[in-house]
Amino acid sequence: NRPDAAFIEGGATWMEDEVFDTSDDNYNYLWPDFAQSMGANTDSPYPYWVVFRALTERFGTGTAGAGEDVMQEFWEQTSMSATSNQFPALSLGLGAKGTSLADAFHEGAIALGLGQACVGPWAYPYCLEENPDYAAEAGAPPIHGAVASAGGSFTGSIRDDYAINWIRLPPSGPYPVTLRNTSTGGLLRATVGCVTVSGPALAPLPAVVGAGQSTVLPSFDPGSCSAAPVAVITNQFESSPNPAMSVSRSYQLIAGLFIPQAKRVTLKAKPRRVEEGNRTRLRAVVIPCQGHEGDV
Repeated sequence: NRPDAAFIEGGATWMEDEVFDTSDDNYNYLWPDFAQSMGANTDSPYPYWVVFRALTERFGTGTAGAGEDVMQEFWEQTSMSATSNQFPALSLGLGAKGTSLADAFHEGAIALGLGQACVGPWAYPYCLEENPDYAAEAGAPPIHGAVASAGGSFTGSIRDDYAINWIRLPPSGPYPVTLRNTSTGGLLRATVGCVTVSGPALAPLPAVVGAGQSTVLPSFDPGSCSAAPVAVITNQFESSPNPAMSVSRSYQLIAGLFIPQAKRVTLKAKPRRVEEGNRTRLRAVVIPCQGHEGDV
């Protein structure tokens, strides 16, 4: 039932930050490889403390009964289990605080991606107290791609078991945003967000998309954004309680109307002779396959 090194060493670094909040020695580890999964992370384990910070800080820091309850519950559940229960143990800790691992991870990804401190109009879970200090030390977290202008798209991949992609979107709009899961698995979730003078502007895409599915945000207007908006994409599919590896899932993100490739349709009708100058009527029923409902 031994958890991964990211939980052991990343969790220990998170504990140091809880107890010695002003030492900030953990800044030296920023940033982790967010494209790797929480469940099977092969990067250095120490930088992953910041993900645990994003999951727990909203519940309070440096005091008993606050965010530390989440990690305490994780270790208690892990120590009592005879099997690998990495995700279930963390889910129980977060569930006791009224949220889920999928929700907390996605919201934490938004907080890290937008990079704002919890002051003024910015409140948890979409900010972190020391976000600006993280950026001052290590720069902003690296993005994974970009769509330069409305009508463009980005093709990427994201691993199962809780990984993050940040995709920069066009600064001028408005435009619809489509997320297409072009793989055979995964559960992809996306929110378009940006920084404004009145706080975060957030527009979640309507659905979490599985294999071959798509979801569309009808319109996003970045007119009030202080900088280019970003699409925050997470993959919340859990392949096992403690996976040995995480499959990478392909997707397409489109900022603008999705125009599918032309399709050839062959109509078959009962033999009927039509005399020259006369007309007949054929009825065609087109049923798109799953994930392509908007293509016809």
